[in-house]
Amino acid sequence: MVHPSLAPDIGGSSSLLLGAMRAIVVSIDSNVQQLLAHAPYCVSILVELWDLEQRAISRDEEVRDHLSTAREFETMARGPLLHAQDDLQMNHS
Repeated sequence: MVHPSLAPDIGGSSSLLLGAMRAIVVSIDSNVQQLLAHAPYCVSILVELWDLEQRAISRDEEVRDHLSTAREFETMARGPLLHAQDDLQMNHS
């Protein structure tokens, strides 16, 4: 369970990590493309790079799904409390 006040920080951190990973992938990809004609092992590097990027994307999606579920749970859990607060305010008016 993620505390609601931390959810934006975790989501933002996940986005930053994914962005950093993608920047690294672009840099490595560019370097490997320049070497491709000279080194046959570069193809295996590109395959591994693609795999790493896909895992980073999947992990980011998992984090976002978890945060979404946590927000939905919080909304459902607060529902009865909000109605109780409304009832108290109406009774005191």
